[in-house]
Amino acid sequence: MRAADLAQVIRDGPAARRAGNLPTATAKLGRAMALARQYGREHPARRPARMADVVDPVTGTVKLKPEIRDVDEMTLDVETTRIVRRKKEK
Repeated sequence: MRAADLAQVIRDGPAARRAGNLPTATAKLGRAMALARQYGREHPARRPARMADVVDPVTGTVKLKPEIRDVDEMTLDVETTRIVRRKKEK
């Protein structure tokens, strides 16, 4: 799995929550945690913890936190976005 794929799964959780789909948000955040741990990427595995409490880190079972601050959601979005500078075309 590429880092970009993992980042997309992480971003899908907050997007689903903003859309009001809490079951999907919970599933996406859990999946992101499980994938990150499976591929040995501990730092990305901690990111969704701002929005969800970990029930089982191995299976990615999480419980969406009842109170999620907007800043935590925005930080999760920003941390999973990568900006790449491109050379100017001549």
